[in-house]
Amino acid sequence: MQSGKILVLLLGLSLPIFAQAQSSLPGSNATSQVIFSVKTDLHSKFYPDCAIPSIHVLQLLDLQPAAMIDKKSFSAGDHWSETWRIDACGTINVHQIDFELIRIGNQIGLSQEVKPAGAQASLSFAGSNWILANSQNQNGVLMREFVTDGESVDAWSQLLTIVNYAGSVPLSAALSQMQKKYASDGCLSEGFRTLVQDSDQIVFSRDYQKCREPSMEINIVRLIIRNNRLVSILYSTRKIPTQAQTDAIVKNLSTLTIE
Repeated sequence: MQSGKILVLLLGLSLPIFAQAQSSLPGSNATSQVIFSVKTDLHSKFYPDCAIPSIHVLQLLDLQPAAMIDKKSFSAGDHWSETWRIDACGTINVHQIDFELIRIGNQIGLSQEVKPAGAQASLSFAGSNWILANSQNQNGVLMREFVTDGESVDAWSQLLTIVNYAGSVPLSAALSQMQKKYASDGCLSEGFRTLVQDSDQIVFSRDYQKCREPSMEINIVRLIIRNNRLVSILYSTRKIPTQAQTDAIVKNLSTLTIE
């Protein structure tokens, strides 16, 4: 096995399996035995001062390839990655775990490799602490969604979404594409307003009350080029912001530190 990987358990060729029905982590393929092994690895590699019982797996953020969610049985050669948000004695971080089923003699072994903390797990914005609630990386596009305490991506009053696109286009072209997408959704042009436009950034607002199928959602979006990639930082709210609140959000978006 490659450096960094550890053998978690031997399954035996008679066991084609370990499936999501056995997992205590919704959406994951990991059984409680595997989760304990990952926690042990987290303790030994990254959190030696935090006892294993004090390391908690909070949420599965991503599973790649996504088709693994529908897989009913497993066999040697299968491999996938899961991204978990964890709490290690109060420290919230995000780790990717790579799993692989390997043949060892007449048995099948499960190997795991826990990667160092990666994606930004929390950030400060508009005077509040926001935690990473969802992360997806598909076709080179990384999308992360952050919520405030007590909310989720399914039930939110405010949502902060950061998208790193696979390539770069001129900011004006990106703005034009997003205007066309808004119009194609049956939304009136009066609901799309450009707030700031210069060589370094574009900020616009998008009101989904102005659409054919209206919804109570207002977006304020900042577009920038970072490391030769287009990045959008999108603040969503269920309440109509005042002009003063809009100005404050625009200012906070411009000073937000992202990794």
